[in-house]
Amino acid sequence: MIPKIINGGSHTDDRGTLKFNNDFDATAIKRIYVIQNKSTDFIRAWQGHKVEQRWFSVISGSFRIQLIEIDHWEKPSKNLENLLFC
Repeated sequence: MIPKIINGGSHTDDRGTLKFNNDFDATAIKRIYVIQNKSTDFIRAWQGHKVEQRWFSVISGSFRIQLIEIDHWEKPSKNLENLLFC
């Protein structure tokens, strides 16, 4: 599976701003987390799983996603290439 960015939109009027992402299908989501790191220098990671999906949404600031495609789950190579998605 290749990660993809789903751009949302917003509407502003005299009441404020509403941000939305109507093109995002959330039916497969089991949990939602809101994460706030104490420092921008902190790197948070999820360790490898054979079957897993993650969705991310930035409330403020930005984040970087790096993936490593595992070649052999029983004995992965030590020099696997990082795939960077921003």
